[in-house]
Amino acid sequence: MKHQILTKFIKIFFLILVTSTPVHAGKFITGLGYLYPEKYRRDNEINPLPFGLSIVPMIAYRGGRFSLLGPRMSYRLIKGIIGLNLNVNIAGDRYKANILDQRDTAIHTGLSVLLPFVSLRYEQDVSSTHNGNIFRAMLRLPIPVGQKVFLRTSFGLEYVSEKFSDYYYRVDYHEVGLFNYYNPNKERNILFNLNATYTLDKSSSLNLNWSHKRFGKEIANSPTIRLKNFNTIGFFWNYAI
Repeated sequence: MKHQILTKFIKIFFLILVTSTPVHAGKFITGLGYLYPEKYRRDNEINPLPFGLSIVPMIAYRGGRFSLLGPRMSYRLIKGIIGLNLNVNIAGDRYKANILDQRDTAIHTGLSVLLPFVSLRYEQDVSSTHNGNIFRAMLRLPIPVGQKVFLRTSFGLEYVSEKFSDYYYRVDYHEVGLFNYYNPNKERNILFNLNATYTLDKSSSLNLNWSHKRFGKEIANSPTIRLKNFNTIGFFWNYAI
């Protein structure tokens, strides 16, 4: 019942945001993509990505204030050199192995502050999945390469709360068997991302994305973790309508 009410609220919230943004102020983008994360969890029986899919439709909209990019939606509260966004994001580290209870995706809301080369982002679970939060501080650097190629790189830190770590990386007493009992604390992870866009024509482009995450020791020492460092590769074809 709680999840149904929350889902309706988010639908209404973003319907208001979309209808309050003139269509001529932005553009719709569609396409198709493929995401491949390394197998960093032990014996994971499900896809760890937010929707459990590796082949995903590309659905995006960029307007004057409202933007949609896959599972992430945002509304620009303050525009300018210093920006402030209100965000809703579907995220999480889906996991199911042996007798362990399944860990699911969560719905996060929060705020992000955008500076010329720095972004600060805070997200809180509002779906009662893990009731934790995430804070990210990222250094961003755009690198134009000729007329058709554009690179974006970012590097930073991700701080996850104890409730977040506990939900996704804990092994509880009733789950002991294949894995030993483990109770992680809050942690700091290192993030790196490189994104390359190649423009095919006025309407279409190709996008290649590589992201790297290094877990802090509280998460890396979880019996459910196979790789302390892992990569995710994404490839998208985009078409602007």
